[in-house]
Amino acid sequence: TRQLQLLHFWLSLGIYLAALLGNGLVITTITWHHHLHTPMFFFFLSLSLLDLGSISTTV
Repeated sequence: TRQLQLLHFWLSLGIYLAALLGNGLVITTITWHHHLHTPMFFFFLSLSLLDLGSISTTV
């Protein structure tokens, strides 16, 4: 039904935006704070970028 489609749309949009916001915060935090420029956070940054790309490609 139409109501179920709208519910699915808004739920999917909310999850998508939450994922974008979370990955954006991780990327911004690691980029701005120089004490986080260590190998562990470099790979964490790479994972966030890959996640950001795969989420946007899927949607």
